[in-house]
Amino acid sequence: MRKVSLFFLAAATFALAGTARAGTTRWHFVTEQFAPYIAEKDGRAVGPMVVVLTELCGRLGAQCEIELLPWRRALASGTSAQVDGVFALVDHGEPREDFHVSSPVVETRYGFFARKADTVAYRTPSDLIGRNVGVYGPSASSRLLTRLALGTNAQPHLELDNATVLRKLQAGRYGTGGLALVNERVAEDLIAAESLNGLRLAGVAARPNLAYGLRRSMPAAEVERFNRALDQMCRSGRLQALLAPYRMQAPACRTP
Repeated sequence: MRKVSLFFLAAATFALAGTARAGTTRWHFVTEQFAPYIAEKDGRAVGPMVVVLTELCGRLGAQCEIELLPWRRALASGTSAQVDGVFALVDHGEPREDFHVSSPVVETRYGFFARKADTVAYRTPSDLIGRNVGVYGPSASSRLLTRLALGTNAQPHLELDNATVLRKLQAGRYGTGGLALVNERVAEDLIAAESLNGLRLAGVAARPNLAYGLRRSMPAAEVERFNRALDQMCRSGRLQALLAPYRMQAPACRTP
Protein backbone atom coordinates (compact mmCIF):
# COMPACT_ATOMS: atom_id res chain seq x y z
CA MET A 1 0.00 0.00 0.00
CA ARG A 2 1.41 3.38 -0.91
CA LYS A 3 2.19 5.74 1.91
CA VAL A 4 -0.33 8.54 2.42
CA SER A 5 0.17 11.46 4.79
CA LEU A 6 -2.50 13.94 5.74
CA PHE A 7 -2.20 16.89 8.08
CA PHE A 8 -5.29 17.75 10.03
CA LEU A 9 -5.57 21.26 11.43
CA ALA A 10 -8.35 22.26 13.76
CA ALA A 11 -11.92 22.28 12.49
CA ALA A 12 -13.38 25.66 11.63
CA THR A 13 -14.91 26.17 15.06
CA PHE A 14 -11.51 25.58 16.64
CA ALA A 15 -9.40 27.33 14.00
CA LEU A 16 -7.81 29.81 16.37
CA ALA A 17 -6.78 27.10 18.83
CA GLY A 18 -5.39 24.90 16.07
CA THR A 19 -3.37 27.49 14.20
CA ALA A 20 0.26 26.45 13.96
CA ARG A 21 2.45 28.60 16.15
CA ALA A 22 5.51 28.38 18.34
CA GLY A 23 4.87 25.80 21.02
CA THR A 24 1.93 24.15 19.19
CA THR A 25 1.52 20.50 20.09
CA ARG A 26 2.35 18.29 17.11
CA TRP A 27 1.32 14.65 17.08
CA HIS A 28 2.02 12.01 14.45
CA PHE A 29 -0.50 9.14 14.30
CA VAL A 30 -0.35 6.04 12.11
CA THR A 31 -3.21 3.79 11.16
CA GLU A 32 -4.34 1.22 8.60
CA GLN A 33 -7.33 0.92 6.32
CA PHE A 34 -9.96 -0.72 8.51
CA ALA A 35 -13.23 0.17 6.80
CA PRO A 36 -15.74 1.32 7.85
CA TYR A 37 -13.81 2.73 10.85
CA ILE A 38 -10.83 4.00 8.81
CA ALA A 39 -10.57 4.15 5.03
CA GLU A 40 -8.68 5.91 2.25
CA LYS A 41 -10.56 8.11 -0.20
CA ASP A 42 -8.89 10.24 -2.85
CA GLY A 43 -5.61 10.11 -0.98
CA ARG A 44 -7.21 11.10 2.32
CA ALA A 45 -7.78 9.16 5.50
CA VAL A 46 -11.51 9.14 6.24
CA GLY A 47 -13.98 7.42 8.55
CA PRO A 48 -15.31 7.90 12.07
CA MET A 49 -12.05 7.25 13.91
CA VAL A 50 -10.41 9.94 11.76
CA VAL A 51 -13.29 12.39 12.20
CA VAL A 52 -13.19 12.05 16.00
CA LEU A 53 -9.41 12.43 16.14
CA THR A 54 -9.52 15.50 13.88
CA GLU A 55 -11.97 17.28 16.16
CA LEU A 56 -10.11 16.15 19.25
CA CYS A 57 -6.86 17.62 17.93
CA GLY A 58 -8.69 20.87 17.23
CA ARG A 59 -10.01 21.03 20.78
CA LEU A 60 -6.48 20.54 22.07
CA GLY A 61 -4.98 23.15 19.75
CA ALA A 62 -2.80 20.45 18.26
CA GLN A 63 -1.48 19.86 14.77
CA CYS A 64 -1.97 16.18 14.01
CA GLU A 65 -0.58 14.15 11.14
CA ILE A 66 -2.33 10.91 10.23
CA GLU A 67 -0.40 8.45 8.09
CA LEU A 68 -1.87 5.33 6.48
CA LEU A 69 0.44 2.30 6.59
CA PRO A 70 0.13 -1.47 6.47
CA TRP A 71 -0.77 -2.54 10.00
CA ARG A 72 2.48 -4.32 10.80
CA ARG A 73 4.47 -1.18 9.93
CA ALA A 74 2.05 1.05 11.79
CA LEU A 75 2.24 -1.08 14.90
CA ALA A 76 6.04 -1.29 14.72
CA SER A 77 6.25 2.51 14.43
CA GLY A 78 4.08 2.87 17.50
CA THR A 79 5.81 0.33 19.67
CA SER A 80 9.24 1.77 18.82
CA ALA A 81 8.04 5.32 19.68
CA GLN A 82 8.78 6.62 16.18
CA VAL A 83 5.29 8.16 16.24
CA ASP A 84 3.02 9.55 18.93
CA GLY A 85 0.02 7.32 18.42
CA VAL A 86 -1.55 4.43 16.55
CA PHE A 87 -5.15 3.43 15.91
CA ALA A 88 -7.49 1.67 16.03
CA LEU A 89 -6.62 -0.42 19.07
CA VAL A 90 -9.10 -2.94 20.42
CA ASP A 91 -9.60 -2.20 24.12
CA HIS A 92 -10.25 -5.39 26.06
CA GLY A 93 -10.01 -3.54 29.36
CA GLU A 94 -6.53 -4.87 30.05
CA PRO A 95 -3.37 -2.76 30.55
CA ARG A 96 -0.92 -2.82 27.63
CA GLU A 97 2.84 -2.66 27.93
CA ASP A 98 3.31 -1.04 24.51
CA PHE A 99 0.74 1.81 24.55
CA HIS A 100 -1.38 4.01 26.73
CA VAL A 101 -4.89 3.07 25.60
CA SER A 102 -7.13 6.13 25.31
CA SER A 103 -10.66 6.53 26.56
CA PRO A 104 -13.00 4.41 24.41
CA VAL A 105 -14.20 5.87 21.11
CA VAL A 106 -16.67 3.46 19.52
CA GLU A 107 -18.41 0.21 20.42
CA THR A 108 -17.74 -2.75 18.20
CA ARG A 109 -18.37 -6.48 17.97
CA TYR A 110 -16.19 -9.37 16.87
CA GLY A 111 -18.01 -12.41 15.55
CA PHE A 112 -17.50 -15.85 14.13
CA PHE A 113 -18.70 -16.17 10.55
CA ALA A 114 -19.65 -19.41 8.82
CA ARG A 115 -20.98 -20.60 5.50
CA LYS A 116 -24.77 -20.66 5.27
CA ALA A 117 -24.55 -24.28 4.16
CA ASP A 118 -23.06 -25.25 7.54
CA THR A 119 -25.19 -25.51 10.68
CA VAL A 120 -22.39 -24.50 13.04
CA ALA A 121 -23.16 -21.87 15.69
CA TYR A 122 -20.92 -20.17 18.25
CA ARG A 123 -22.10 -19.63 21.82
CA THR A 124 -19.14 -20.58 24.01
CA PRO A 125 -15.46 -21.41 23.35
CA SER A 126 -16.30 -25.11 23.53
CA ASP A 127 -18.00 -24.65 20.14
CA LEU A 128 -14.52 -24.19 18.65
CA ILE A 129 -13.44 -27.74 19.47
CA GLY A 130 -12.22 -29.54 16.38
CA ARG A 131 -12.71 -26.58 14.03
CA ASN A 132 -10.46 -24.70 11.64
CA VAL A 133 -10.74 -20.96 12.17
CA GLY A 134 -9.49 -18.31 9.77
CA VAL A 135 -8.30 -15.02 11.24
CA TYR A 136 -6.28 -11.99 10.17
CA GLY A 137 -3.06 -11.83 12.08
CA PRO A 138 -1.09 -10.96 13.94
CA SER A 139 -3.85 -8.63 15.07
CA ALA A 140 -6.38 -8.01 17.82
CA SER A 141 -8.55 -10.66 16.18
CA SER A 142 -5.83 -13.31 16.32
CA ARG A 143 -5.04 -12.47 19.96
CA LEU A 144 -8.73 -12.81 20.80
CA LEU A 145 -8.87 -16.16 19.02
CA THR A 146 -5.84 -17.38 20.97
CA ARG A 147 -7.63 -16.62 24.24
CA LEU A 148 -10.92 -18.17 23.19
CA ALA A 149 -9.31 -21.31 21.76
CA LEU A 150 -7.16 -21.97 24.84
CA GLY A 151 -7.72 -25.53 25.96
CA THR A 152 -9.46 -26.56 22.75
CA ASN A 153 -7.96 -28.24 19.72
CA ALA A 154 -9.18 -25.52 17.36
CA GLN A 155 -6.71 -24.84 14.56
CA PRO A 156 -6.14 -21.12 13.79
CA HIS A 157 -5.21 -20.16 10.22
CA LEU A 158 -3.50 -16.75 10.13
CA GLU A 159 -4.08 -14.82 6.92
CA LEU A 160 -2.69 -11.58 5.48
CA ASP A 161 -5.98 -9.65 5.70
CA ASN A 162 -9.67 -9.99 6.52
CA ALA A 163 -10.68 -10.18 2.86
CA THR A 164 -8.53 -13.28 2.41
CA VAL A 165 -10.10 -14.83 5.51
CA LEU A 166 -13.64 -14.37 4.18
CA ARG A 167 -12.78 -15.49 0.65
CA LYS A 168 -11.25 -18.70 1.96
CA LEU A 169 -14.24 -19.28 4.23
CA GLN A 170 -16.62 -18.88 1.30
CA ALA A 171 -14.52 -21.29 -0.78
CA GLY A 172 -14.64 -23.92 1.96
CA ARG A 173 -10.91 -23.77 2.61
CA TYR A 174 -11.43 -24.19 6.36
CA GLY A 175 -13.43 -27.36 5.87
CA THR A 176 -16.93 -28.37 6.91
CA GLY A 177 -17.94 -26.37 9.95
CA GLY A 178 -15.02 -23.98 9.46
CA LEU A 179 -15.24 -20.49 10.93
CA ALA A 180 -13.73 -17.04 10.50
CA LEU A 181 -13.24 -14.51 13.31
CA VAL A 182 -13.71 -10.95 12.02
CA ASN A 183 -14.90 -7.59 13.28
CA GLU A 184 -18.61 -7.65 12.43
CA ARG A 185 -18.85 -4.30 10.63
CA VAL A 186 -15.62 -4.94 8.75
CA ALA A 187 -16.99 -8.30 7.62
CA GLU A 188 -20.28 -6.76 6.52
CA ASP A 189 -18.45 -4.19 4.39
CA LEU A 190 -16.22 -6.81 2.77
CA ILE A 191 -19.08 -9.23 2.11
CA ALA A 192 -21.02 -6.47 0.35
CA ALA A 193 -18.03 -5.03 -1.54
CA GLU A 194 -16.80 -8.40 -2.80
CA SER A 195 -20.19 -10.11 -3.21
CA LEU A 196 -19.16 -12.88 -0.83
CA ASN A 197 -22.56 -14.55 -0.85
CA GLY A 198 -23.30 -17.55 1.30
CA LEU A 199 -21.74 -16.29 4.54
CA ARG A 200 -23.51 -15.57 7.83
CA LEU A 201 -22.78 -14.52 11.41
CA ALA A 202 -22.61 -17.67 13.54
CA GLY A 203 -22.19 -15.95 16.91
CA VAL A 204 -20.70 -12.98 18.73
CA ALA A 205 -17.26 -13.57 20.21
CA ALA A 206 -16.63 -10.27 22.05
CA ARG A 207 -17.91 -6.71 22.39
CA PRO A 208 -14.82 -4.54 22.93
CA ASN A 209 -14.36 -0.84 22.20
CA LEU A 210 -12.00 0.76 19.72
CA ALA A 211 -9.57 3.36 21.02
CA TYR A 212 -6.40 5.28 20.20
CA GLY A 213 -3.00 4.12 21.38
CA LEU A 214 -0.55 6.73 22.65
CA ARG A 215 3.16 5.99 22.84
CA ARG A 216 4.35 4.73 26.22
CA SER A 217 6.93 7.53 26.51
CA MET A 218 4.34 10.30 26.10
CA PRO A 219 4.29 12.51 29.23
CA ALA A 220 1.53 11.58 31.64
CA ALA A 221 0.15 15.11 31.53
CA GLU A 222 -0.29 14.91 27.76
CA VAL A 223 -2.01 11.52 28.00
CA GLU A 224 -4.36 12.93 30.63
CA ARG A 225 -5.07 16.02 28.53
CA PHE A 226 -5.91 13.85 25.51
CA ASN A 227 -8.25 11.59 27.49
CA ARG A 228 -9.89 14.44 29.35
CA ALA A 229 -10.85 16.12 26.07
CA LEU A 230 -12.16 12.83 24.66
CA ASP A 231 -14.19 12.21 27.82
CA GLN A 232 -15.67 15.71 27.57
CA MET A 233 -16.71 15.01 23.97
CA CYS A 234 -18.43 11.86 25.17
CA ARG A 235 -20.28 13.47 28.09
CA SER A 236 -21.45 16.42 25.96
CA GLY A 237 -22.94 14.09 23.35
CA ARG A 238 -20.55 15.33 20.67
CA LEU A 239 -18.86 11.94 20.30
CA GLN A 240 -22.16 10.22 19.55
CA ALA A 241 -23.11 13.01 17.13
CA LEU A 242 -19.91 12.38 15.16
CA LEU A 243 -20.50 8.61 15.09
CA ALA A 244 -24.21 8.68 14.26
CA PRO A 245 -23.82 9.23 10.48
CA TYR A 246 -21.82 5.99 10.38
CA ARG A 247 -24.50 4.05 12.33
CA MET A 248 -22.06 3.56 15.20
CA GLN A 249 -22.48 3.84 18.94
CA ALA A 250 -20.29 5.67 21.44
CA PRO A 251 -19.40 3.64 24.55
CA ALA A 252 -20.57 4.56 28.04
CA CYS A 253 -18.77 7.74 29.08
CA ARG A 254 -16.12 7.59 31.78
CA THR A 255 -16.91 9.56 34.91
CA PRO A 256 -14.77 12.62 35.69
